[in-house]
Amino acid sequence: MTLRAQGFTLIETIMSIVIIGIVGVIVALTIYEGVEGYLLASRRMVLTQDARNALTRMIREIGGLDKRMSAGNMVGILTADVSNFRFIDSSNSDITFDKSGTTIRRSGDGQVTFDTLANNASALTFKYYNVSNTELTSVPLSQGNINNIRWLSIEITLSVNGQSVKMRSQVFPRDFGE
Repeated sequence: MTLRAQGFTLIETIMSIVIIGIVGVIVALTIYEGVEGYLLASRRMVLTQDARNALTRMIREIGGLDKRMSAGNMVGILTADVSNFRFIDSSNSDITFDKSGTTIRRSGDGQVTFDTLANNASALTFKYYNVSNTELTSVPLSQGNINNIRWLSIEITLSVNGQSVKMRSQVFPRDFGE
């Protein structure tokens, strides 16, 4: 009677462990890449939503700006700078949009208190154009150039953890096309 060996040899056991380890590493890397991709997309979505909300608020309020004239000067716009726009709206509220540090802010009471429109801002840029679509570049604008504003371009850039979102829009305030 002959005895048959039962079980696995040492080499077979070691080979099985190595193959299971390789398959485990491949599965772990695939899961890690998927989670990392999800987190990146989530961060970008939050940045996009924040930028869109801030830009929409600014467009809506600046779009309602009246072209009020007094003694030949526009009195609705108080400050027109690269990163600061201040005006009196149709309900006589003193509105300011600006960037302070990494925060885009709005004030509705003459720069006394500020509401945060977006965090993680790396840039807020206002550009001003006249009726012939030429950019008015000598900012802050003098009263003479403020009188010539026909439309504005607003650009917001939000950045966090290497992710960056840039949004730009144009605003044509009512009654400025005259």
